[in-house]
Amino acid sequence: MSPKAPQEQTKIHVSIKNNCDELLTLYLEPWGEEYPMGLQSEFLVVGRGPKEGSTIWIEYGKKLITVTGWTGSVLRVFDKGKELGSSEKKPPVPDFG
Repeated sequence: MSPKAPQEQTKIHVSIKNNCDELLTLYLEPWGEEYPMGLQSEFLVVGRGPKEGSTIWIEYGKKLITVTGWTGSVLRVFDKGKELGSSEKKPPVPDFG
């Protein structure tokens, strides 16, 4: 059996801004991380993983925003250039399919 060829990798940047008149919480899934977003604050979400299926899903709800990575990806959240949380021990998104 021949070794599996490595998948081509990609990187995606998404800027998310709280333009509401109230505080929001950004949830990063599937890791269950929570990041409060102040009024007019802006976060940068950076996803890195396999090029195949590279889509970041964003869902808006009342007082919340949920961001979910694609299979094999790891997402990082930045506020004014500083990483929130840590991607050091974060496992890639599993295949839920």
